[in-house]
Amino acid sequence: LEQLDNWTRQLAHASSLLRLLEAVSRSANESKTPEEALRQAVDLICKDIDWPFGHVWVPDPHDSEVLISGDIWFVANPALEPFREVTRGLRCKKGVGVAGTILSTRTSARVLDLQETMLAERYRVAQQVGIKTGFAFPVLAGSELMAVVEFFSNQDDHPSDSLMEATSQVGVQIGRVFERERTGQQLVDA
Repeated sequence: LEQLDNWTRQLAHASSLLRLLEAVSRSANESKTPEEALRQAVDLICKDIDWPFGHVWVPDPHDSEVLISGDIWFVANPALEPFREVTRGLRCKKGVGVAGTILSTRTSARVLDLQETMLAERYRVAQQVGIKTGFAFPVLAGSELMAVVEFFSNQDDHPSDSLMEATSQVGVQIGRVFERERTGQQLVDA
């Protein structure tokens, strides 16, 4: 009976992730801009997994070794506003913090140890507002990093392997929107 309950939970989780991927794919296909696709993906993921904070980092247009806020947010709880404010003003250098690590590795990452993976000023505020865990994934157009999408929770629920795999696919879907925009611009310029 216990094994049946476990299978039922796993099936429900897998079905939920499939619905999420379908919703994000549909949204990405209908989006007119990459920013719209990113905004909708952040909203869909936060609501689906019930995590209160989502944010998008983008490459600094003047320095490809640095990420800045893309000003795309999901903040479900007003108590997290100080975390948004400290994040808004930060610059993540390549290899520093979770977003900077993704800028280097181009792979998804879990945030299991906040102190180890966050910039000091951000860690201090994360502690104050009760953030406990997080994860992030890259959005790539070919091999070019277009964005890093991050999520944080004040619960102890760490992201599952299947959630990490699903959000990696979300990154691929949104990357296609960037590619579509780039191709459209090349046609206009030709």
